[in-house]
Amino acid sequence: MQRESELMTFQAETPACEANRFDIGLVCYWVRAQVCHLPCEFPDLSCATLVCEEHMGPKQKYLTETTLLQATKSVALTKPAELEGFAARHPEIAQHAHIYFVCQRPRVRVIDTEIRQAEGIRVVLSFATETGTTQRELVIPEAIFNLKITSVSRARGGAYLKLTDERDVTALMPPEYLSRISDETFPELANLEVIYVGQAHGESGARSAIDRLKAHSTLQKVLADQQHVSWWMEAVLLLFVFDDHQLVSVIDGTSRTAITGDVDDEHFQSLLEQPLSSAQLVTIAEASFIRYFQPRYNIHFKDNYPTTDMQHLKDAYRLDYSGIVTEIDTEGIAVKTFAEHRRPLGHHTAHFDLHDPKERFSFFGIVDSNQ
Repeated sequence: MQRESELMTFQAETPACEANRFDIGLVCYWVRAQVCHLPCEFPDLSCATLVCEEHMGPKQKYLTETTLLQATKSVALTKPAELEGFAARHPEIAQHAHIYFVCQRPRVRVIDTEIRQAEGIRVVLSFATETGTTQRELVIPEAIFNLKITSVSRARGGAYLKLTDERDVTALMPPEYLSRISDETFPELANLEVIYVGQAHGESGARSAIDRLKAHSTLQKVLADQQHVSWWMEAVLLLFVFDDHQLVSVIDGTSRTAITGDVDDEHFQSLLEQPLSSAQLVTIAEASFIRYFQPRYNIHFKDNYPTTDMQHLKDAYRLDYSGIVTEIDTEGIAVKTFAEHRRPLGHHTAHFDLHDPKERFSFFGIVDSNQ
């Protein structure tokens, strides 16, 4: 699902000034100016007066500072036991998902169900806890189905709700779908704790997350731990497909020291003409969310990211990007992700400066200071 980037709150959360944003293909521009002295190709853009330069803090190196933005365009939820048939159900995601999250939630099972003609389909769910189980009941309005449901039952030990319609066609519904089609809210189903972030890319992007997960040692360790230590939890997988990356630029018309003219133009043009490779983009997305969520089963990137000695960032530093932004969105599948220090949200943004914000301007600092 597409949604407005959290970076857009820069405009609402900076009461001392206004920000103007406009998109031109690959590039999203943020413009700050004391008066409207912009290049003639943008004659219709009006700019508001801002605070004077001495109050702006660290200076920009270039008139046009540029950040790399990656955002998800689709996501799917599945479970380890469902990986084998995943490609048939979601061929696009199976082919193009290179980033995946291993999450966990309380173990959920269907323990009773029946059709009530006057109400709909009654379902009783059992949610496991460390000390036992709790039960929740809901009613699914039958009107949401296109065809008349003739029978319902538990399937595979309660892991699925089995529905048969008037054509005698049977389908298995996992419990997480219930939160999408009922008026009840189930945080136990909707809130997924991120415990591992991984990637699969391979040569020329030929390897997908599905290929990796089918024989993944960390996933097997998670499943073993849940069986013997955290028996009340179960693993859930999120697979993400990212949209084409964008460049987010800040044009600072207030700076008296920023590099301008041909040098600034050449720097910006180099970013357009030398895009990062798909392997670099995938690793940036993986590392960004490892640093952001701090998942317990990850080792690398948790404590120190980004740094200049990381191989996948060598071109980002050589080309002199200002920062990196990576976004995920799970609102379209009615779930939220969280970690120990990240509250449950349907949209998360991980952003990092590539340079010391005390020495070089960053609008991330403006956003964070107003949160």
